[in-house]
Amino acid sequence: MLPNADLFPLHRIDRLTSGVLILGKSSEVARDFSASLKSKQVGKQYIAVAEGICPTEGLFKVDYPLMEIDPLLGIWRAVHSEESKEFIKKHYLHHTPLDWNNVKEAETLFQVLYRDYASNRTVFLCQPVSFII
Repeated sequence: MLPNADLFPLHRIDRLTSGVLILGKSSEVARDFSASLKSKQVGKQYIAVAEGICPTEGLFKVDYPLMEIDPLLGIWRAVHSEESKEFIKKHYLHHTPLDWNNVKEAETLFQVLYRDYASNRTVFLCQPVSFII
């Protein structure tokens, strides 16, 4: 940081995945940026690497509802089938009590950027359409 600089936190970009903090030079900028994010005037895009080769071509959408597993850590899981519910029960019972009725709708667009057959990985461009702020 610059010495004697007044910086205001604007947004923490998904602290579990990147931990990047956006800072502004004034409280007005912080307020305007926050309003732009909430009104969806500012969007997010991510590059993600996943294990396995995704066979899907073009743009595709995932719209499974999300359930908050741990509010302190910001852990959310997709709840899209009985299998996913069983996985959550098995792996997240040590977290706060689970409220199966408290899920949020979420929608993300994905596009395959690259398939690395040698390492069995796929690189995606991800764009949340509806996201949790």
